[in-house]
Amino acid sequence: MDDVILALNHLLEAERAGVEALVDLTRMSADVLEREMLQRIGGDEAWACASLRGQIEALGGTPSRQISPLLTEMRARDHFGARLRLFSQQQRAVLERLESLLEAPVPDEVRGLLVELHRVHVPNIAWCDQRAEAFGAREAEKAASPSGEAAQEREPARRGEELRRGEYGRRRGDGGRAGRGRRPGVEGNGAGKAP
Repeated sequence: MDDVILALNHLLEAERAGVEALVDLTRMSADVLEREMLQRIGGDEAWACASLRGQIEALGGTPSRQISPLLTEMRARDHFGARLRLFSQQQRAVLERLESLLEAPVPDEVRGLLVELHRVHVPNIAWCDQRAEAFGAREAEKAASPSGEAAQEREPARRGEELRRGEYGRRRGDGGRAGRGRRPGVEGNGAGKAP
């Protein structure tokens, strides 16, 4: 039983890192729907942590308080796409551990939890892979243009689309306020004359 508890603790450490990684990814995301999906995946990861902790305690074990190295590795990367790819790779490693444990003789209640964890992880990994691939395609496109002309040509169209969605400027961390000056004739607290 000790080997099952040890394996569950390793999963718990990975899931705990996943929760923290998703908090970071959610903060970095400039897209509302993307943030909502990352928050949902984060909820799945938090549920996994609580369930694993409960299962470890039910087996008479002590839940680990450690976090896997994923978090440090992710925070070493500057770009959202690179972080998302690393998160997806970590989730694949968790999936492999789950599959390995499902092949081993484990108590029925542990098996039920592992099956549910597997079921939850598969679509989350697919979504992360799809988003990371989209970011990879954009990065490759930028790299293929030595002068950046293609990117410059697309910039006005991208900016217009972001404005329509209310997202322009958020990537700079200014909450979308960049480039917004005061209205003409309005001073300080708005008490001035409007034109």
